[in-house]
Amino acid sequence: MKYEKLNIRKSNIFVNLFSNVGPWHFRDCLLLLPNKHFFAAVENFSRSNVPWAQITSHQSLFRHNRDVAIGGFGLLDHERAPFCLPPLTARLSDYQRGKDFPRYVGLWSRQAIAEAL
Repeated sequence: MKYEKLNIRKSNIFVNLFSNVGPWHFRDCLLLLPNKHFFAAVENFSRSNVPWAQITSHQSLFRHNRDVAIGGFGLLDHERAPFCLPPLTARLSDYQRGKDFPRYVGLWSRQAIAEAL
């Protein structure tokens, strides 16, 4: 393995307890899941001791979020319905301007997500 000191674990984000780690980094994953799975994952996260979540989210003034099948893809804005996460604490641009749809890795606190649910 290239990074022998890296500790990667397999886990079910819907039911397994989260390890006590720094941020929960979930880039480009929740966009491939139905809404009910998104809510199961963030509800499980909200019960953890992990202080921060980094989740990919798109930004759109006109598009509506729509549910996808497992493995489908949605240009989801997690601050809009039906997710309604609170405003981001911080965001990192994750797209090429003029080439890609505006996408960000958003930073939300566990407390803010728990209160929004």
